[in-house]
Amino acid sequence: PEIYGLPRSRIRAQRFARVDDDMGAFSNGRPASAGGTGQAPSWHSAGTQSALARAAGANPLLANPSFAPMAGGGGEQAKLTAAAIQMARRYGLPSSTIAGASDSKWPDAQAGHEKCLSVTLALQAGADFVTQAAGTQASLMATALESYVIDNDMLGSILSAHTAIEVSEATLDPAAIHAAATGAGHFLGEAETLARMNTDFLYPQIGDRRTIGEWQDDGAADSWKRAHARVRKILAAPPPCLIDAALAAQIETEFDLRRLSGEMTVAQESQDV
Repeated sequence: PEIYGLPRSRIRAQRFARVDDDMGAFSNGRPASAGGTGQAPSWHSAGTQSALARAAGANPLLANPSFAPMAGGGGEQAKLTAAAIQMARRYGLPSSTIAGASDSKWPDAQAGHEKCLSVTLALQAGADFVTQAAGTQASLMATALESYVIDNDMLGSILSAHTAIEVSEATLDPAAIHAAATGAGHFLGEAETLARMNTDFLYPQIGDRRTIGEWQDDGAADSWKRAHARVRKILAAPPPCLIDAALAAQIETEFDLRRLSGEMTVAQESQDV
């Protein structure tokens, strides 16, 4: 895949440089009131200031005991992260953490199981906010575009698995069970089944749930090949307008942003007009 090194210090500094209003101001993951370099925001109340001063942003990282570099993909790392989150919950604090790191240099099976383990444990431990949960490889030192679309499937599945099971008269529907048991013997032809297929299931964009024969007839592509094709499709398509043009221009100007494709920014386009 296309893997690019990440200027981590700059990314972290920009990410936490300023988060206003109820979120407080953070720099390098630490609130300004706890020694960070972010500028303190305008607090709405003394109670809000007191609560934000105690916000927990622990990102515990383990080193590989064999040769010292970070070992973010192991089960020990996932357990330590979950413990830090539970400590925040013990003291009634909102929590932010890193989960989804992998030591693999390629979006392969190792990357898949390491990321899924750490994100799932973070979610089950009660994290309020998880960063760097998609796209990264090589202990957060690189990223792959294919990893983003693969991990998007993974994160959707994790969230789907953690939704509550609704138990009510409508969902149990004993009359429908009786009708199926004494009639066709299944629910495949029921309108309720079709409705729930469209509301209760998350269909993967990269994962393959077809039969073996269908998969083979279609070229037998693995996850990376499907992800690579989707990346090319996304990059070839016109960029969607997801944010107000005026706000986009303000953000691009303030942070001196440039588009990956070399296209003009919204601010530059407005100047040309």
